[in-house]
Amino acid sequence: MATAIMDTPAQRRRTTTRDQQRSRVYAAENAAFDKSKSEGMTVEQVERFVEEVWNSRTVERMRRSIWTRAPRVHDGRGHRRAVSYGGMIAIPLWARSRWVVLHELAHELTTQEPAHGPHFVANYLTLVERFLGFEARERLGAEMRKRNVKTRP
Repeated sequence: MATAIMDTPAQRRRTTTRDQQRSRVYAAENAAFDKSKSEGMTVEQVERFVEEVWNSRTVERMRRSIWTRAPRVHDGRGHRRAVSYGGMIAIPLWARSRWVVLHELAHELTTQEPAHGPHFVANYLTLVERFLGFEARERLGAEMRKRNVKTRP
């Protein structure tokens, strides 16, 4: 049986380690951000936001040599949830909010496993603070602490 070659850190990470924090991270997000109030961004607006974040000094320091160009944005048709994989972010209509985009960008910036592990959470919280503000970061961080999410590697 042939083994598929995984050519990106995100693909390798998602196939090898159990993601024990996933449900706790999602629960913290649901408590910190109101999912019913989608920002209703268009694909073009999501693309501009991805470019703004990706080209920031914050991300420049985080990404090192993982990806040189910003992930491409796909409209997410055929996906029930937002996903990122190998330089691509698929973002369905319901998920077109800045916090969801930052979540997916944190995946693209994280080479360590598991997918929602402490490295991911640290990257995500940094992005939230920089692009949504200190209050949003504190709110999300407090919800993560309530759920015992490991936020430091």
